[in-house]
Amino acid sequence: MDEYEKIVRELSRKNSSTYFSNYSTEHAEVIIKELFKRAQNNIEIVSGNPKFLLSDKPLKNALSEAATRISQTDNPEGKIKIVSISPLDNDTIMSNDASFKEINDRCGKEIIKYIAAEPVNKKSALPHYILVDNKMLRLEEPHEQTNIVDSAPIKAKTCFNDPTFTKGMSMSFDKLFLSLEAAA
Repeated sequence: MDEYEKIVRELSRKNSSTYFSNYSTEHAEVIIKELFKRAQNNIEIVSGNPKFLLSDKPLKNALSEAATRISQTDNPEGKIKIVSISPLDNDTIMSNDASFKEINDRCGKEIIKYIAAEPVNKKSALPHYILVDNKMLRLEEPHEQTNIVDSAPIKAKTCFNDPTFTKGMSMSFDKLFLSLEAAA
């Protein structure tokens, strides 16, 4: 694991435009933490299981640190927006809301905005991804709905410097988020 983490950090440090893959949950955690660590302005997430972000203490800490950094910028658009396309039960949604509220309260303003939406079918029609600062991304391959306890690893591709592709994905994310927000 240490070798993979070194490679990810080096690609990140160099703002590499090389795409690379992850094939395990542990690799995904390394990548997501690095993306959050690099975030300065915004994070956009479409997830089938946002509980994953909060169940892992290092990931939750990285998300909280990113929120703090983003809240300290002069960018009024600086946010962390999360769309959940999982059929989560109300208890899970409320625990996510409480965790996100705790982070927002620490930041002194609403940095994390969270919207739950029903998935279209068992194999999600929407890709799951994380976009950071309109240039970094982690894009998962299509897969069945999962839970963090017994799921198979989800394959994904990551890049620390593809502003053209990421900007297009971000525009699509904004349309999705605004439509869900209007419907709520």
